[in-house]
Amino acid sequence: MAQYDLNDDDDDLPSHTAGAESGDAATPGSLETRLKSRAAWTVALAAVEQSGCIVLLITIGTLLIGIALDGRLQTKPMFTLCLTLGGMPVSLYLAWRIANRIVQRFLRQNSDQTH
Repeated sequence: MAQYDLNDDDDDLPSHTAGAESGDAATPGSLETRLKSRAAWTVALAAVEQSGCIVLLITIGTLLIGIALDGRLQTKPMFTLCLTLGGMPVSLYLAWRIANRIVQRFLRQNSDQTH
């Protein structure tokens, strides 16, 4: 029966690869390729998280402001609907800008490292 070290977290990242020894460091299974892939996923996750947060914050903010204005001015759903619906394009635009900025920064860093 084989025994495994459960505390060893570096099983999936070997210290060297056969491709790196022969001078071809960008082979599909190489450490460099896997690290770049992991970095790309990290950037994608960061873009989704930040974009999602901005959409959520703007939606909740416009909803709360709309409810407060409707309560104070006795115009039940008018301000809530207008502000919430009006905030949607703004939040989507800001989410796109944030995601685009993150991706552009990642691509710029990648192009700087390869040249």
